Amino acid sequence: MRPIADLRHPSQFLMNNRNISALINALLSSVGDEMALANELEVAIDEAYPNDDHMQQVVEVLACFRPGGGQFLFDREQLRPHLLMAKEYLSGSKSSMH
Repeated sequence: MRPIADLRHPSQFLMNNRNISALINALLSSVGDEMALANELEVAIDEAYPNDDHMQQVVEVLACFRPGGGQFLFDREQLRPHLLMAKEYLSGSKSSMH
């Protein structure tokens, strides 16, 4: 089952998913400013999936991301599985995230 985005046009849905996937890939490969990528990804997912519980969990994790981690914060290694699950979810290869 494909995730349902709250968008009016299918072409915008595909464009947003491509943008989100590209941001996920960049963050997974640590290309560029990780904080800026995480912030941009957080906003993109939140705007595209405001009523999707699975994707909103990813938004929460991104909001608590800092490259070095810290108390009550997610570091790179803790963020990685959430990004991989989101990527799978967007591709439609999983009907839910665990």
